Amino acid sequence: MSNNQVIEDQVASLEKLVESLQVKVAYQDDTIETLNQTIIRQQKSIQDINYNLEKLVEKIKAMPESDSPGSNDIELPPHY
Repeated sequence: MSNNQVIEDQVASLEKLVESLQVKVAYQDDTIETLNQTIIRQQKSIQDINYNLEKLVEKIKAMPESDSPGSNDIELPPHY
């Protein structure tokens, strides 16, 4: 085998390696973009949940306090 043939074989091997790495990087880029979009959607959901939680806390704090729930809303009938 001549030196030229050895060099050509090494170049071909390196070209295959580079191509393989390019394919892996392309898949990783796609995966990263997919994960990024998932994180964006989840962050929006978390913000919505936090907003709703804050509103619920405000409603609960605004409710009148009583010893038993609903005790002021029920009128008891007179006893004979």
